[in-house]
Amino acid sequence: MQEPVIQQLCGEVAEKFGRNIESTVDVDNLQKDILETTHTDISSFTIRRLFGIIATNSKPRTSTLSAFARYLGYAGWQDWQDAHNIESGFVTRKRIKSTDLQEGDELHISWQPNRKCMLKYIGDNKYEILQAEKTKLQNGDVLIITELLIGQPLVINSVIRNRLDMGAYIAGQQTGLTEIKIKDNTNV
Repeated sequence: MQEPVIQQLCGEVAEKFGRNIESTVDVDNLQKDILETTHTDISSFTIRRLFGIIATNSKPRTSTLSAFARYLGYAGWQDWQDAHNIESGFVTRKRIKSTDLQEGDELHISWQPNRKCMLKYIGDNKYEILQAEKTKLQNGDVLIITELLIGQPLVINSVIRNRLDMGAYIAGQQTGLTEIKIKDNTNV
């Protein structure tokens, strides 16, 4: 059973589509309609899971929810949530808490559009940027972060550059983090 907010989103998708999503034909036609409307290809398996045709315990990806939201005319998942005044709820996404890491652990994170950072955990909620691509963050910056959540903006409590506190920073404000990999290539 999906969360009520996901059920609401799926209900709106079905309403726009003009029929309930109950069969393979419905799924295939919805898949084509979403592709034509958003230029995003969502697998029929994912659509079947979201509409309860296939039982699952997995949570949908933010990118899938954003594609559904764009199909409905919103900029993305966060925009849809904002329009529906969805402000509160339990965190059900995968997350990494700094307290769970060992000094020396390396993380690869990314967010839209094509922004990437390789971070090294140096202890006490601090990460050093080993490599930064297409972001205002720079190699050598030290970031103070308590946790990282897939699909949520990365809130950096403080960016320290050349011993100067640059202040707080938010990465992925619109779509959230799209990827978190621990160096051993474990996806979160």
